[in-house]
Amino acid sequence: QLDVPRWVEAFAPLLPQALPIDVLRGQLDLQLAIGFEQRPAPAAPLLRIAGGATLSQMQTVVPAQGARVAVERLAIEGLDLQPLERKAIVGAIRLQAPQLEVDLPRLTAAGPAPTGKDRLVLSDAPASAASAAGGAASGPAAAGDADGWQWRVDKLE
Repeated sequence: QLDVPRWVEAFAPLLPQALPIDVLRGQLDLQLAIGFEQRPAPAAPLLRIAGGATLSQMQTVVPAQGARVAVERLAIEGLDLQPLERKAIVGAIRLQAPQLEVDLPRLTAAGPAPTGKDRLVLSDAPASAASAAGGAASGPAAAGDADGWQWRVDKLE
């Protein structure tokens, strides 16, 4: 288990500029296997990173925007990353208890929100509301980007 705030603090001097967020707490668990295969020419070598990662009890603050973001658990499972071939496959992304709290006047610089409240808080809907809205997204989603990366996420919860 990695203590995220400790690692962010340790790597901060190596970054070209300060991060716009403050990491208050969080734990990162990595279960990764890294493999390298030198293949006969003209085939390119194969670098594969497989496994998963879990971020738990994460709390961050974005001071400039007056925002607080928290996540009880974010798990990435079934990762198959082949960076030399620009391919990424994720079996599942599972998100539990996300929370977003925003200071609306600071964010919009337009005064109080129309409801008279000066804070917006978003979090998980109860399970009954999620099922009424169709539940979590599922089924593969695939895309590519301008750099030629191909990626796929099979399940999002």
